[in-house]
Amino acid sequence: PDLKEKAVGGEGTWRGMAQQAAAGRHAGPFKKSFKQYEQPWHISKFKPVKEHINALDPDLLAGLSEKDSDVPRYLSKVCAALEEGMDDLFGQRAPEEDRRMMTKLPAKLFEDFVPGGGASVILMASLQYRKREGLDFGVFENVFVKDRKAGRKHAPLFLELEKALLNAGLLVRPKVFIGADVAMQDRNTLKDIVIAHHGQIASSRGHATHEILPDSQAEEAEGEFCRTLETQDKIAKVHWWYYPDSYHDWTPASKISGAAEPPMATPKLWKVHARFVRDLDKFNEWMNEEDYLEEEG
Repeated sequence: PDLKEKAVGGEGTWRGMAQQAAAGRHAGPFKKSFKQYEQPWHISKFKPVKEHINALDPDLLAGLSEKDSDVPRYLSKVCAALEEGMDDLFGQRAPEEDRRMMTKLPAKLFEDFVPGGGASVILMASLQYRKREGLDFGVFENVFVKDRKAGRKHAPLFLELEKALLNAGLLVRPKVFIGADVAMQDRNTLKDIVIAHHGQIASSRGHATHEILPDSQAEEAEGEFCRTLETQDKIAKVHWWYYPDSYHDWTPASKISGAAEPPMATPKLWKVHARFVRDLDKFNEWMNEEDYLEEEG
């Protein structure tokens, strides 16, 4: 069928019809058909990250490679391996007992390339872990991609990453206010989910980052929707509705309608439907608020 467009949230916001089967969607970068971490334009984004790490602790990358250009490539692959391992250990398909250990870290932090940003903090903590444990530079790919059963032994690394991001002020816990219109029989369940994923329950809108509204009764059109985030040559990076950001993927631009959209500015208070919380529990990852906003008109 032809691709369709759907306007949501006002002029300039478009959704292209997704043609990819949900069963083939993955959060792990190594499972995706398009390997973003191998692309030169993506690898180049790690240059300021490398410089930041070297400025703080040159020993962490010492001996890695004689070629300066190889270091950003290595850092790109480490980030991808960490995302892969995190999804295997704590993602939607992971055993429940493992999922309870922690909520997956927001995918956007792995693509925050400013010096001192998410990627810098994640890689610094990971390289410090490697050095402290006496492991070689290939450990991240070896245990989280090539020998996935070995990855469980290194699950505590992700708790260290979480702590480092919290200390840096980059991982912020949502403060959730359950709106008065949410049905009484649902309120405790929603609160339990938020607390289980380290969110806080706010007593009023004024203290909240998110307000939960009742789910919309409007039915979606058949099929699934996505929005374009960016383009490179003839491919588009897309966000699938009702999937967390770790499921972002690249697809031929010819299959997607609509130009790339800038992200929404973060409001003082997100007003999202209750499905936002239920999907958090489903994926063990905080969801993208834009998918759950009240639609206009």
